[in-house]
Amino acid sequence: MVISMQSQPLCKVHQLHLSSHALKHSAPPVLGQGDFLSQNGLCVSGLVIGAHNDKMLPLTRYACIASIPIIQLLTEHQIRQVVNKTRTAGHFVVNRLKTKGSFVAASVVIADIIKAILQDLNLLFSLSVYCQGQYGIEDCCVSLPVVVGYGGVKRILEINLNDKEKKI
Repeated sequence: MVISMQSQPLCKVHQLHLSSHALKHSAPPVLGQGDFLSQNGLCVSGLVIGAHNDKMLPLTRYACIASIPIIQLLTEHQIRQVVNKTRTAGHFVVNRLKTKGSFVAASVVIADIIKAILQDLNLLFSLSVYCQGQYGIEDCCVSLPVVVGYGGVKRILEINLNDKEKKI
């Protein structure tokens, strides 16, 4: 999918993870959906970085329900259950919906990304981006927290990871 205003493309949005080569050599910039799933209407916010599989890293210390940190609302056991469900949610949706599962959440997120770009909203998403030293990662695509506005990714945020998060 190519997003454009007038005759110039703003950026290209792909539903699937993108190769490092495509991200490194594309103009306009390319971004992948990464690990962002919309939480519209749920008053839940959270951030997941890394690969879109069971190795993803949900940053639970940044997760909130109605602006209240989940560590104040859930037990450690409940948080571990949420993390495990987050890591397996993609498989669950695809297995339930079979061939229709891969586009359900993606279409909502793509609409949110398009709105952020066209309206220059500077919203935070976790998207696949080409890394050039962020988090010590070079020449590779990883899902990271980014600010999206007019033109696509405006900046990649480098959130401090604790020792436990760095191990994952």
